[in-house]
Formats: sequence, structure tokens, C-alpha cells
Amino acid sequence: MTPTDTAHKEIVVIGDRGRLTLPGPVRQALNIQPGQVVQLEVVDENTITLRVQALVPRDQAWILSPEWEGRIRAGVDDIAAGRTIKHGSDDEFLASLEG
Repeated sequence: MTPTDTAHKEIVVIGDRGRLTLPGPVRQALNIQPGQVVQLEVVDENTITLRVQALVPRDQAWILSPEWEGRIRAGVDDIAAGRTIKHGSDDEFLASLEG
């Protein structure tokens, strides 16, 4: 099943607490992981849509990688420890980058 395969259908049963389980092929096609946020929208009396939501757009999710989280944490630690340089102007800052 692919996201564009609109002919594919699955039957699921709503549990006694109003819960349903998305079948594996649906989760795989939409790359839905445990803990993923989804949006349900009532379209009409017989139809709902499910949209995968992301607090960070997928094309920007790299910032959540362990490497980038480490870099961000190091920057926050540097600021807290006072390991910063204050420049008086944009030109001063740019000159410092040039060495």
C-alpha cells in the first residue's frame, strides 16, 4: 500500500473505550510511529480524514537528530557558562568570522 493507493481499504473495529488500531499496512504507508500525532477531521456524517501531524515539519525534522540536539545543548551550556562574545555591530561580528 502506498499513500496514493486510494483503492486500498481496511476494516477496523472500534473498541469499547472508543479506540481503534490502525492496521500495519496503513501505519507503514503513512510512516506513523508510536507516539505520532494525528489529526482527525469529520468530513460528513460518514467520513473522517486522518492526517499525520508534526510539531516540526518532516523536511525540518533533522534538527531533532541526536547530533543536532547535542549541538543545541552545547550552545545553551556555553551561554549559561558565559562563553560568549558580544559584538558592537554587524560589521564587527562579520569581521570576527573572517578571522
